Amino acid sequence: MGTAGKPIELTISPAAGGDPRHAIVVPLADEEPLYYHAWVADRRAYVHEKSGGRLGYLHVPDMQAPGWAQIHRDLRVEVAREGLVVDVRENRGGHTSQLVIEKLARRIVGWDLPRGMRPYSYPEDAPAAP
Repeated sequence: MGTAGKPIELTISPAAGGDPRHAIVVPLADEEPLYYHAWVADRRAYVHEKSGGRLGYLHVPDMQAPGWAQIHRDLRVEVAREGLVVDVRENRGGHTSQLVIEKLARRIVGWDLPRGMRPYSYPEDAPAAP
């Protein structure tokens, strides 16, 4: 209690005897982001499993700066699949901005093949499929 953001030392006693070990941790003030990321990871794994890895999964958390940044991080990875499931459930922003639709409507207009590297599309985050 009252230790969020402050380093504290934990003493961990092994179940099978032996010497206890010590660890320094910094508790979080709010664990909700951990639950959110676990929920998204679970949904993503479900979509990947049910589609045989053919579909990507993108959750739109909100339209604030952190949510927009998360969309970009996830989109860059998930657009490489044949299709994309876009989930707006539990959206804390109240609406899905037209900016998301503009991102998803982009089309690949070219490819870059740097010497000794893998090719990548231009723009990089354009979906390869529906």
